[in-house]
Amino acid sequence: MLNGIEIKLNCNFFENREALEKIAEKIIFTGPIDQFYNYQFGELEYRSLRFETEILDEKKNKLYEKYRQLANQDKNVIFGGRLGQYKYYDMDKVILEVLDCVSNIKNATF
Repeated sequence: MLNGIEIKLNCNFFENREALEKIAEKIIFTGPIDQFYNYQFGELEYRSLRFETEILDEKKNKLYEKYRQLANQDKNVIFGGRLGQYKYYDMDKVILEVLDCVSNIKNATF
């Protein structure tokens, strides 16, 4: 499934951003969407594994929506995972989301 696709693992995107953006037609980014856009609308609050942070509220959703609109204009980046999509996922939902994402990538024309 990944024939002809270069994969970089254990690579800090932000330390190598300029070089990676030059060589990639598409980037699948699973880190924090607010960090990707240099926190230009402010920092999103993420829930830790210790569940100390409250559930998303309307103010947080509005802030994420600004980032999502920016991401929709950025055609060479696909945001995935709970940090990139600012969602809380159960494992079954993660698998469905990945399958859907792969299907969308396969059907896209570059």
